[in-house]
Amino acid sequence: MNFSTFVILCLIILIVCIDVRYLIKNGIDDCTGNCAGCGGSCKWAKDIKKARKAIQKEKKLGRS
Repeated sequence: MNFSTFVILCLIILIVCIDVRYLIKNGIDDCTGNCAGCGGSCKWAKDIKKARKAIQKEKKLGRS
C-alpha cells in the first residue's frame, strides 16, 4: 500500500467515525415521508398544508 492509498483510507475512516459520532449525538431523522402518520411534526407538514390550500383555491376559481 502506497502513501496516497493510506491517506485516502485514513480520510474515509475519519469521515465514518465523525458520522457515527454525529448519529450517536443527534439520532436518526426517522421521517419516512408518510405525513399522515406524523401528526404535523414533520418538516414538510406546513408545505403540504399550503399546497392543499392553493389547490382548493384553484378549484374554487375553476382553473383546474
